[in-house]
Amino acid sequence: MSYLTGWVTNIIIFIILATIMDMLLPNTAMRKYAKMVIGLLLITIMLSPIFKLLSTDIDEIVETAMSINNEQGENMEILIDSKKKEIQAVTSAYILEEVAVQLKTDGEEELINRYNYAFEHIEVSLKTLDNPVIPDDIAVISVILAEHENDNAIETVRVVDIDTKKSLTEQSEQSDDITQFLATQWGIDAEQIEVDFQFGSAN
Repeated sequence: MSYLTGWVTNIIIFIILATIMDMLLPNTAMRKYAKMVIGLLLITIMLSPIFKLLSTDIDEIVETAMSINNEQGENMEILIDSKKKEIQAVTSAYILEEVAVQLKTDGEEELINRYNYAFEHIEVSLKTLDNPVIPDDIAVISVILAEHENDNAIETVRVVDIDTKKSLTEQSEQSDDITQFLATQWGIDAEQIEVDFQFGSAN
C-alpha cells in the first residue's frame, strides 16, 4: 500500500512539474521535443510498478508462495489430527463401556448365586483400542463388589450379626476365590483382575 501511494504521488508531482515546464518553455521547435521527452518520462513513471515486478526475483516469489501453502497445509494437518484424536477418544470410551457391560452380563448372575455379591463398578483397561479382541486384548479389569439385595424379598426384621472374629485372612481368601471365579468366567488370568469391596448393598 505504501508503494502504491508513493507511485501515485510521483505521477502527480511529475504532471505538475511538466505543466510548469510547458508554461515556461518558449514557443519554438525545442518545445515539441521537450513535450515528447516529458511524455516518455511520464510513461516510464506510470509503468514503474511493472518494471519493479519484472526485476523481482521469480524464485523468491515462488518460494514465498510455497511457504504460505506449506504453513496452511501444516495448520490443516494439525486440525485433522485434533479431530482424529477427539473421534478416537469417543470411540475408545464407547469400546470400554461396551466391554464392561459384556463382562457384567457374563459373570454377574453366577456371582450373585455363589457369593451374594453384585458388580457395583467395572473398569476395563485394554492393551489396544484398535479393533480389540476380547478377552485377548484385556490388560486389567478393576471391579468393585457390593452385597446383593434381592428386591423381591420382603424383610420385616433382620438381625444384624457383626462377626468381629472374621480375620483379614478370611476376607483375603474370599477375595482370591472370587477373583479366580471371575477369571474362569471371563477366560483371562486371575492376575489381570483387581477386586475391591464396597460397604452396603447393590440391587
